[in-house]
Amino acid sequence: MPEIKANPAALEASANAIDANADAIQRELMTANDLLASLRRTFIGQRAESFFRQYDAAFEEMRSLTALIHNLAEELRQSARALRAADQG
Repeated sequence: MPEIKANPAALEASANAIDANADAIQRELMTANDLLASLRRTFIGQRAESFFRQYDAAFEEMRSLTALIHNLAEELRQSARALRAADQG
């Protein structure tokens, strides 16, 4: 039977680092969003409308990306648990 080379503790540590990075990205997104929200009141006209339409779409995509990153971290944790259970069982 082949030997499993993955280390559950290392997978969990990687998952924690990935989560921390996703949280940092989320905080930066919210900071940028707050800044741009203040500009919405002063930046007006067709160019502004076009910019904010594009920004709003991109912002939602970026928020979805951070959720995806958190999901990947959770999958790593699940893999770590499965490996640990297989090793003990």
